[in-house]
Amino acid sequence: MFHRGTILAVIAVAFFASRAYSYDFGGIKLNVIGEAGETYDDNITYADTNTKKDFITNLTGGLLAEYTGRSSSASFVGNVTQQIFAYHPNYSNLSEDATIKFNSELTKRARMSIKDVLSHTYEYRSFDEAFGAPGGRYSYFRNRFYADLTMDLLKQLALILRYQNNIDLPSRKEISDSYYNLAGAELDYYITSKTIAMGTYSFSIRKFDPGRDATTQSMGGGVRQYMTDQLYFDLKAAFDYLVSYDDTRYYKPMFSASLTGELDKRTTATISFDKQYYTNSYSQDLFDYWQISANFARQIWARLKFFAAGFYGNGRYIAQGIQDNLFGLNASIEYELTRRAKARIAYSFSKTDSDQSSRNYTKNTAYAGLRMEF
Repeated sequence: MFHRGTILAVIAVAFFASRAYSYDFGGIKLNVIGEAGETYDDNITYADTNTKKDFITNLTGGLLAEYTGRSSSASFVGNVTQQIFAYHPNYSNLSEDATIKFNSELTKRARMSIKDVLSHTYEYRSFDEAFGAPGGRYSYFRNRFYADLTMDLLKQLALILRYQNNIDLPSRKEISDSYYNLAGAELDYYITSKTIAMGTYSFSIRKFDPGRDATTQSMGGGVRQYMTDQLYFDLKAAFDYLVSYDDTRYYKPMFSASLTGELDKRTTATISFDKQYYTNSYSQDLFDYWQISANFARQIWARLKFFAAGFYGNGRYIAQGIQDNLFGLNASIEYELTRRAKARIAYSFSKTDSDQSSRNYTKNTAYAGLRMEF
């Protein structure tokens, strides 16, 4: 069910698509982003019973800014999205997101990378976010900050210093605000040009307000093996020492494996497996989980691109004894109408099975829209 506002917005985006251009101010390239689309959602409240269905009009405006200098680059992407619900107008909302990236070559032997991602939304942005979450619909503010400093100590030896900060502010009163900080170091030794051995250490603390805090110390190692110049395999293992929110001590292993890269000139793929005890942002409890995820992208034709992702995770909250299983699948097709205009259709399925019925849900969404940069 397309609304008059959606149709008018699509016409407006299509009109500007034929007159698209970008702005350049002192080396900073600016593009205005516009998107209009319609979503069908068969479970807007993430409920197990008495589900609510709706058609949702999505109107997005945003800004893309990019800068490239001699030894540094920076980018900013910000969007504001108005969602209009046809049958349940009380759920209509305004959401925002912004991503900032900065990279700099400080010296010939030192490089810095910074990334910050801010979002305010009523929907999970990924299956990873939805995994382990309580049922129901609510809004939240999330901020993810990452900073890396890489230093080449020797020809075959590099040191990476890392810092991460996460802030989660949910609207539900029964879920406390969460603050997460991690500091760590990684030492990489290049055995050959295609084989890298690594040693890692990190310390992290998660604080709930109101609530208590938990800490994790992790020490481990791994290897990266390049199979081709664009395809590599990562294998990592660590030993974690955790102090939980009730001061209980745990000694637990962590393991991850992934395959990432280009399968050919038109195809990229990633598949990964992770097993860990983790302090997530949803509960003052340790989450013992394992998960498998995969992403696939294929440039079918010059103007036509296909993307798909899959996820399966199994996790258990140690103190509460709650066990969740989440299965997710999404796919999209994007067609480039002009150099600045793209049409996209997408489908997503997610299902949580839990031994606590209030956390169960099955959700299907379908989307069709037009995106424009001008």
